[in-house]
Amino acid sequence: MLCKSPITRRSILSVLLTFILSNGVFCQNILKPISFVNSPDLSAQINMYDTKHYNYLSNRYVATIKSASQNINCPEGTWEIHTSVERVEKRTGVFDVAVAFNCNRGNFPNASVSVNLTFSDWSAANYVLFPGAVYKGNRFDWRRIAYSPKLLDPRDIGPGKQQIISDIPKLNFQDGPSKIQERSGSMSTPGVGFYSDKLHSVCWILTEQGTELGDYGISIEETNDRQQATISITAPVVREVYKYHLTDMRYPSDDKTINFKQGDAVTIKFRIYEFKSGNLQGLFNQFATIRKDLSLPDTLSTILPFSSAFKVQEKKFNELNFVSEYGYYAVGARENFLQDWQIGWTGGMISTYPLLVAGSVPTKNNVIKNFDWLFPAGISPSGFFWDSGEGGNRWYGGDIRKPHTADWHLVRKSGDGLYYVIRQLMIMQKLGYPVKDSWRKGTTIVVDAFVNLWKKNGQFGNFINSKSGEIIVGGSASGGIVPGALCLSYKYFGEESYLDIAIKAGDYYNENFVKKGITCGGPGDAMQNPDSESCYALLESYMLLYETTKDNRWLGIAENVAMQFATWVMSYNYMFPLNSLFGRLDLK
Repeated sequence: MLCKSPITRRSILSVLLTFILSNGVFCQNILKPISFVNSPDLSAQINMYDTKHYNYLSNRYVATIKSASQNINCPEGTWEIHTSVERVEKRTGVFDVAVAFNCNRGNFPNASVSVNLTFSDWSAANYVLFPGAVYKGNRFDWRRIAYSPKLLDPRDIGPGKQQIISDIPKLNFQDGPSKIQERSGSMSTPGVGFYSDKLHSVCWILTEQGTELGDYGISIEETNDRQQATISITAPVVREVYKYHLTDMRYPSDDKTINFKQGDAVTIKFRIYEFKSGNLQGLFNQFATIRKDLSLPDTLSTILPFSSAFKVQEKKFNELNFVSEYGYYAVGARENFLQDWQIGWTGGMISTYPLLVAGSVPTKNNVIKNFDWLFPAGISPSGFFWDSGEGGNRWYGGDIRKPHTADWHLVRKSGDGLYYVIRQLMIMQKLGYPVKDSWRKGTTIVVDAFVNLWKKNGQFGNFINSKSGEIIVGGSASGGIVPGALCLSYKYFGEESYLDIAIKAGDYYNENFVKKGITCGGPGDAMQNPDSESCYALLESYMLLYETTKDNRWLGIAENVAMQFATWVMSYNYMFPLNSLFGRLDLK
């Protein structure tokens, strides 16, 4: 039976559904109260869809789970539901739940089945996390702009504006319907977690990728008053009417339903956890300890040694990427300007680093030519690097496909460029290659541009004007690598002000992003959606702040960022369709 005790303010879920099974039957008299803060109500649901209208939910049959076995009687037939909840051995507050759906009478065309966990002591202030997909519920102001999205309305543009995301899965930051429907396979780890500051508690629900029917659907829906939320696990995934597709939440759903008939069965399994935590960081810290709990045991496929892989890459870069006429490594095959030259981000002055360290003598000489080509021509009037370029002698300030952003330089690009340029200057000294004055002078111009940007604005912003150096779009952690680049600049040039700004920027990012569990602004084509790239850039910066200052405070922050970054990393072997190329190759 479902056991529920009165909600107390001290614990997050008053007493979770505490099922104790013996020989497959609930022991009614041996229930042990388990102190889950925000005890969810558990229910089973049969979903019926109108596939002619993009999987519109035409009907649903819901039954609260009250016993180990019960039926759901529907006009179309009958389902028998078997539920088991077992405490995970030697784990406090951790339970394995399995809900088996057996169709023992009738036919259910265009259907799916769901298990719902309804949390009553809910708040819109709860931080909701779908690993690799949703952070803080993605509960931000948003704009529906086609890919590659850039802000359009002048009222949204400026150094002091709030975070604005594109049209991605999100909970509503205002009044109105608030629901996220995700696919398990779109996450780094299938599952959903949340942190309640009011109840000082972390709750995680993890699943495997899916069942024999395919991926799970994992969703959360809030009531109008935001005092209740329901997390659902659905087999198979069927998103209603719309699904997400490339900055568009209005893309028609084409998820495949199932025609259930008598004798068909499917079991939804998940593991639920609760941890006490006095702060949001606990949500990430605990995830790092459980993220592989449901990963199936497997071995790593060692197909190609890194040394062999590097030789393939070096050959490719020299034959296809190197532009001998001008002496630079393009970031791609040069089929368009984005694949010709971009500083940082997509590879400009990044790919040259391993080529310099591990390449042959001719390759190293090509890297030297790349430096000669970049300095000083690759520096814009603002003092930052030119954003991109084409043909070896045409430089662009931003995205020329969108005229209003033609001079919008992604600050992360110059941050990456500076970081890797200085790394390579240091390597050249060790290798005995002379560092030319033009390279040093050009590098100090970029460093000083960052210093002046900070002194004027107290931030590095997201996009800056390539000609004036003014911040166009502010906020974000786009410059997450800049404190690290400034630490390297301090080590290389010995200028104290570089380290001073690095420390101030490190504090800024910690207070405004790390402590809030949000990193954004790394990619230039994702507006200010939460992203992994700015997160990892911050990790590198905090480690360099620690290594440079020997202050343990930075090491602690680096550890926090590392735990946050772990949510972006695949924790299991994705099940590719068997008839796909990756499926046939059994890629891990």
